[in-house]
Amino acid sequence: MALSIRRIGYRRARLLLLVAGVVVLAVIGIVTYARRVETVEVVATILFLPIFLGALFGRITGGVVMGVLAAGIYAALRAPAIEAVGFDRFLGLLISRSVAFIAFGGLGGWAVQPSEGDERNRPGDQQPQEPVEAHRLDGRSAERRVD
Repeated sequence: MALSIRRIGYRRARLLLLVAGVVVLAVIGIVTYARRVETVEVVATILFLPIFLGALFGRITGGVVMGVLAAGIYAALRAPAIEAVGFDRFLGLLISRSVAFIAFGGLGGWAVQPSEGDERNRPGDQQPQEPVEAHRLDGRSAERRVD
């Protein structure tokens, strides 16, 4: 039985996405830690969590901002290794990780943006509309709401 957003509602679908995303990122973080992956790389994996949350709640802008912040944090975490062996050895890693963070945030934010039709049709999220004057057949006017 396939779930559709219309059937479960926009808010519940978003909550489901939040829970699933957090669980997946937590499992990946735990597995990388258990496999004794370098601590900085485990933290880099966990940095996808605030990017995911930024994309989910802040859409494109929130995702990209969190991606840029995560890239800065990752570069700061890599600073001791860069000082030890040189910047050129880590340049490719820093660029690829930064692009991944920013792309994940931007694309994730774009993906959770409701389309124009969805925005208007979400129950409970609609703004009350102003009354519109309508003319009746007998010439009198009556106010009514346009939905």
